[in-house]
Amino acid sequence: MFSSPVDLWDQEENLFGSVGDTIMKDTPKPAEVADQLWKEDGEICSVKETTAYLGKLHPFHHQVLKLYMDYFDFKSMRLDDAFRKLCAKLYLKAEAQQIDRLLEVFAHRYYINNQPDFIYGHPDVVYAVVYSIMLLNTDLHLVQINSHNKMTCRSFCDNAMSVIMEQRIHRPFTIEWNQQIRNHLKDIYFSVKQKGILQPNEENGPSFLKRVGSLTQRRKKRSIKQTRPTKKNDYRFQDSMSYHHLYKQKHIPIEWKECRISLEKEYITLSRMQDNKEISIPIFHSVSGVYRDNEDVFYIQSYSSQHDFYLLKCESREMMNKWIQYCNYWAARESKMRLMTGVESNVRYGWELDKENVPIQVWHPPLLPAIHSQASKIEEKDQRMIIQHYLSHLQREYEEHMKYRSDMDRTVDIAVKNWYKKKGYLIEEITKLSCYDNAMIKKQIEERELYQLNEEIIEEEKIGFAEEIRTELKW
Repeated sequence: MFSSPVDLWDQEENLFGSVGDTIMKDTPKPAEVADQLWKEDGEICSVKETTAYLGKLHPFHHQVLKLYMDYFDFKSMRLDDAFRKLCAKLYLKAEAQQIDRLLEVFAHRYYINNQPDFIYGHPDVVYAVVYSIMLLNTDLHLVQINSHNKMTCRSFCDNAMSVIMEQRIHRPFTIEWNQQIRNHLKDIYFSVKQKGILQPNEENGPSFLKRVGSLTQRRKKRSIKQTRPTKKNDYRFQDSMSYHHLYKQKHIPIEWKECRISLEKEYITLSRMQDNKEISIPIFHSVSGVYRDNEDVFYIQSYSSQHDFYLLKCESREMMNKWIQYCNYWAARESKMRLMTGVESNVRYGWELDKENVPIQVWHPPLLPAIHSQASKIEEKDQRMIIQHYLSHLQREYEEHMKYRSDMDRTVDIAVKNWYKKKGYLIEEITKLSCYDNAMIKKQIEERELYQLNEEIIEEEKIGFAEEIRTELKW
């Protein structure tokens, strides 16, 4: 019938039709597949395999996923309620990448449903907050370790806000928007805390939420306290806590006010929750320490701004110690030392024996440098040497000053006041510089420990948390 095999494929009319036509006849349309999956008739796949099917890396499956998600109506729903609705319908049993694709489409659907009055501003922000909700649900309801400290509302809000700000959304940042987001996150926290986010059932193996919980629990038991550390710690810090400003009156009743505190190189900034007013405390020549031994409260005393005295209440002793260390470290890095005082030939303060004919003057401490030193531009080891040298000078001066006590003319009131005034100044300066030196020593020790820890866990951290999840989800 045909002279050669080539003639068969050269025919204008295909005997059996095109291969593409045959495939298209056997392949259902994405809308039909999405409808069948929504109705859970089991023809395409089982209910528990739906998430894995929708999350496959293929254009057809991605189109089905978008059409499937269109069946959900998330309009006017808070994000945690929308996520509950999703989890009540879909059993999140799939590989991590497949669930990740599903959550991306969910975030876009939630974003579309809530336009134009949408506080998050972008689907990427929704996606990030959903993951924060998953971690919160895991922390509050799925990790079962006696020593585990449950995530607080403040920690959840702070972490979520950090994630939101990292998304670099194209919208202006306003105080009103910031407060609106925080209030929204607080509502989410207490909703999840009161009622955990559950899956339809736990038959045939645990869901993704349950597996993330068990994986997190196992990692805690292995006592890996942090992710892979970096060699350099920049010592920037921010947190939420309560504060009280004592001004110069240290005996007024303490009234705690909620604030957001951030530490940069030159300033400590307190952003009050009640009115979003910011208070900037110069870091140079300030000193921080424990206020009371039985409380998680520390103080910041600023010598460069009218000796203001701030109390800050932390959630834990560990947090308090970190803040004290960080504040004193940057104060050490940014502070220029005062001029070293020497013997003044034509001035008498009341304890000099060889200046009886010179009138006694009022003693004043050396002035602070007019500007901070920009010492952070100096090598850290060099700045520490400067501090240690000045500290040694003050300690010698203190020893000499204490010797004058027996020779001082106690009949002259101004001489007594001068002596005690200088004594107090020397004690304050020695205490402050000792705090600086200790903070810089701790910084060096911490960096060495982080480097050693990095070497110990580097092999394990190569696979990363995401890889562990993928391994866990293989069945």
